[in-house]
Amino acid sequence: MDFIEKLIEDFALLPGIGKKSAMRIALYLVQNRNISEVLLNDLDYTIKNIKICKYCNNLSTDDECNICKDNTRDKKVCVVETISDLYAIEETKDYKGYYFVLSKLINPSKGIFVEDLGLDKLKNLIINKNIEEVIFMLNYTPEAQITIDYIKEYLDGMNLRFSKISVGIPIGASIEFLDKTTLRLAFNERKEI
Repeated sequence: MDFIEKLIEDFALLPGIGKKSAMRIALYLVQNRNISEVLLNDLDYTIKNIKICKYCNNLSTDDECNICKDNTRDKKVCVVETISDLYAIEETKDYKGYYFVLSKLINPSKGIFVEDLGLDKLKNLIINKNIEEVIFMLNYTPEAQITIDYIKEYLDGMNLRFSKISVGIPIGASIEFLDKTTLRLAFNERKEI
């Protein structure tokens, strides 16, 4: 196998990149070395300097991400499963609160239990940012509902409102792939739980 074929195979490992897209990307980068060098430098710098935010689990080059540093944000925290979900919501520019990225949902059959969620960090965020409402923006799955129920129980007694998204999110859909209008409706039509 030559280097080009290996590069194509490597790009095809990325989510959402098929064999044809991988080939186009690989060939483009090989033929445009200046862009390849910029990409390599940026990727190398990011990998060496990336950290997990001490409050929300977002990616950052500091101990605290830019969202958590912004004290003008609403006193709400949106609980999401992935960083991709956070970026999709942030891109709508409608939600102005904080986030908490779970990274996984409770699923005993896969060996994921409550203690794997790092909920002490969520409690710390709620206390430090004077959070008043917790919004659950999770995909509609049994694991998500179990996780929501447990988080509500864990935060019981903190005088918080709880809500979850409702309108526009189809069962089984991934939040990161929804359009801005659907996400906007889901937030605006959320229901208290």
